[in-house]
Amino acid sequence: MKKTGACLIRATAAAIALFTIIWAVQGNASAYSVTPLGSTIGANLNGSGNIYNEDQPPKSTITSPNDGAVFPVGEIGLTGTAEGPQGIAFVEVSTDGGATWSTAAGSGSWSYRWVPASRGEYTVMSRATGTDHKYEVNGPAVHLTVMDVADAIRVSLTTGETKAKSGDDITWNASASGGSGRYEYQFLRRGGDTWGLFLVAQDWSANPAWIWQVTTDMYGSNMVMVKARNADGTGEAWRTALMDAGDPASALVVTALAPNVKAAKAGDKVNWTAKVAGGSGKVEFQFLRKGPDTGGIFSTVRDWSPASGWTMSASKGMAGSNMVMVKARNSNGSGDASLEAPAFTVEGGSRFACDDPQSLCDRDGLDN
Repeated sequence: MKKTGACLIRATAAAIALFTIIWAVQGNASAYSVTPLGSTIGANLNGSGNIYNEDQPPKSTITSPNDGAVFPVGEIGLTGTAEGPQGIAFVEVSTDGGATWSTAAGSGSWSYRWVPASRGEYTVMSRATGTDHKYEVNGPAVHLTVMDVADAIRVSLTTGETKAKSGDDITWNASASGGSGRYEYQFLRRGGDTWGLFLVAQDWSANPAWIWQVTTDMYGSNMVMVKARNADGTGEAWRTALMDAGDPASALVVTALAPNVKAAKAGDKVNWTAKVAGGSGKVEFQFLRKGPDTGGIFSTVRDWSPASGWTMSASKGMAGSNMVMVKARNSNGSGDASLEAPAFTVEGGSRFACDDPQSLCDRDGLDN
């Protein structure tokens, strides 16, 4: 039996949707199409894996340049992407806020080369058209500024000093060019006393100079920044410079490493003490030793510490020629000095010999 017809099947109260069933029978073959009542909407996956409504228009994006970008007069490259439920036929670009449109190169990924007619502010837009002839409305937009290179503000930052100490007044001078010719300046500083953050030292004004009054809590590495802008608040440029602050100090030197041991025996203890001169006054020490048990290379036996002494406990594994070295540095990590004691021999037994009977040798084998 051959039938051609359409039946509208209304679901019972338990059904959750209404469907239109179009039932066509030709010969012994049948074809069925089921869609929500009153709609031709269906699910569709595009190449990106996104699920689209078949009635949904395509969408485009502008990936470059960013909104608010500033360009010198000349060619500008625009790029973006587009996608839609039925694929993309072409993408158009407008550089005058949607008044006129030009076709971009590519579809899913597109590009457009544009040479602005003059400097000024522009609104760039894009819109995509799908292979199903549906097109994008209210596409994305970015706002760009095109200016002559001479319009861009540039700023320099100089000072006549190379290092600062407490009580100094360090003058920093800024100089701007380009832009409107009338400028404002803001000075900021970052240091240990600012928790590593830039804090405003002198707020926006027409004064291109700032005097840094140095105090001891500013000691260490400092960075000064100046910002410049047109007097009307437009445009902005910045420059930074580094300067250390601290009291001048003479070079750090290790002057002595005692005692002058000639020989020691397993079980003996030797109290090594270092003395220094110069530096910042706050010094850290590191002790190292080399011997048969270290492969003949210096190995750290007491790491950096304010303590200027270290007690060595001789052992059988140290039997043979040994040498002790001390390194010293300022507590802020600057400066570096070292001194090696003469080589000595570790032997079996419980006593050792010193050149000076009144030296720091621990003859009883006990820590002082």
